[in-house]
Formats: sequence, C-alpha cells, structure tokens
Amino acid sequence: MCFRSSARAKRGFTLIELLVVIAIIAILAAILFPVFAKAREKARTNSCLNNLRQLALAMMMYVQDHDESFPTAKEWNGELARQYGLTGKVWDCPTSSKKCTATSPDYFFVAGCLLSEVALGDVTNPSDAPMLADFNGGEDRTQAYVVPKSAMTDSESAASYVDTRHNAGANLVYVDGHVGWLPKAAIIAGLFDPSAIGPACTVESQLSGLTATAKDGGAASAPRLVDSIIEAGPAALNWSTGDITSWIQIDMGTTRKITAINIVNVGTSIPYITLSMKTVDIYVDNIVGGTGHSAAAMRVTVPQTTSETTNGTTGKVNLPTPATGRYLTIQPVPGQENYGAAGIAANEIQVFGF
Repeated sequence: MCFRSSARAKRGFTLIELLVVIAIIAILAAILFPVFAKAREKARTNSCLNNLRQLALAMMMYVQDHDESFPTAKEWNGELARQYGLTGKVWDCPTSSKKCTATSPDYFFVAGCLLSEVALGDVTNPSDAPMLADFNGGEDRTQAYVVPKSAMTDSESAASYVDTRHNAGANLVYVDGHVGWLPKAAIIAGLFDPSAIGPACTVESQLSGLTATAKDGGAASAPRLVDSIIEAGPAALNWSTGDITSWIQIDMGTTRKITAINIVNVGTSIPYITLSMKTVDIYVDNIVGGTGHSAAAMRVTVPQTTSETTNGTTGKVNLPTPATGRYLTIQPVPGQENYGAAGIAANEIQVFGF
C-alpha cells in the first residue's frame, strides 16, 4: 500500500532573505565598531594615565631627594630611570605607534625654560601647572623636553609638543600630582603659563665672534691668542700643535650659555690628517687656563679624517644642560690625545648656545 507524505518539503533561504540579513549585520557593525574602538582607546588612555602617575610619583621623589628642585630638562628621564628603576612600558604609551624607552619616551617634561631646575616652592599654582604630557616626538624624540622654537614663546613651544593621540585629546600630569585628559582645543599656550617659572629661553644658534687662547708650544710656553674667530667656514679656528699636553680655551663672555659643541678635523692638508685630535674633555666654568677645572661637562671623541677631501667630526654634541661658565676649555685626554702622530690639530670648533 502506498502512502503520500503530507509534510511540506524543507527549503533554504532565498537570496533576498540572505541579503537582508547581511545588510542588518553590516548596519550593526557600522554602529558598534566605532563604539568598540572608542572603548579600546579608553582603556589605552587609562593605561597611559597610569604611566604618567608613576612618572609623576618618581618626579616627586626626585624633588624631595634634591633640595625640593626639579631635574634639568635634558636629564630628567635618565635620572628617573637610573635613580628610581623606571624601565620598560612606563615610558611607552599603548596608543603611540612608536616603541618608546627611557631614552626616547612617549612623554615630555614641561621644562627647558619652564620647570627645569625650578624649586617646587616657586610653582605658585601647582594644580594648574602641567609637568609631563603626551609627546609627539618633536624634531628629536630623545630630546623629551621643551626646546624653544623661533618666533614662539616658551608656552607656545610647549603646546606644540603635545600629541593629541587619545580620542582627539592628550593626557597630562600636573605639578600637584593629579592626572587628566584634555581635548585638543584646550591644548593652547595659556595652558602652560603656570609652568613658566624659569627664565625665558632664547632660540639656540651657532655663536660667533668668539676669541680663544691656547697653550700649545711645550710645557714652558706661555698661552697665546690663536685665531680670533671660532665658527664655521674660512674664518674658523685653525689650530695645530706638537704639544699633546696643550689646551685651548674659548672666551664666551659673561652673558652667553653654551648648549652644544662640534669639533672638526678638517682634511685640508696632510699635516692635519696625521695630527688629528682624538679624545678630549670639555669644561665650562670660570677658571682661566688649563688646570684646576672641576668635573668635565662631557668627554667626546673626534673621528679621524681619512683624506684631504673628507672631515672627521663629532657632529653637534649637546651638553647635559645649558652651561653658564665664561670659558669653554678643551683638553686632550692623556693616552688618547691623537691618532698616533706626534701632535694634535683641530681645524674647526663650532659652539652653540644663546
């Protein structure tokens, strides 16, 4: 006997039904994805704020340990890392595309001519004075502080370094230790005026019209005036001597600050190739002559020139902090005076400051 099923045969979705479902999913995704993205960025913003809290705590520890004064602009990150063990992700904002460290952080110190070496008690409105902020890298990420820019005030320069990477805003920590987020529209020069405690900066430039004295004729010789102009180009210093115990001292005057130096072994003639200066100590103080100086501001090695058409140069080397002494003294390091010849020579000394 034959039976006929009364159940209707099962069928799949039609093309129109599938398209409707896909369209609904797409609409939901378009609505929810930005929400998810903002939620993720909110989490990153909070992580960044925690980084700033840790840095602010270390900064306050530094202030307490150093006569209630802030560190120098150029050394703040190195000092916090060295003295208080701040390493790793505390210097790296999770939103930033860069992998940052203590030597090239994602945050900058509102200093240079603002809070650098300022006494904490001189900050009259600590709750309004930014201390650290998200850093856009400036011209050099290793310079994580306010470098004054031409035609800008110090506060304007500070505002230009802020990176508004968190939902069109930036994180900052203030001198009183509290952290906060500000929208891009609020990142203006006036925001940093409460931090403008230090003396106003001047834009760095290469200094000219400097005079130099050298002791370069043997132990019994008296210092003498060498080329009167020390700068770049044809008028540059042209100094060579067979006395490896010599020194050269540049008179900066009483109103200038030195920020950087460049020493060049210029390959202009064979004697200067064989007499190339090697390693020297740099002193910036008020002591006349080649003895009695305190700790060197820095030690640099000048690469040897390899031919008459190429130069050996240190490149522009920044001093740890702008130096205020009248004299810049250059002395060869014993045992590393030259590249093996009987004497030393430097053809060009460029001094930068304001």
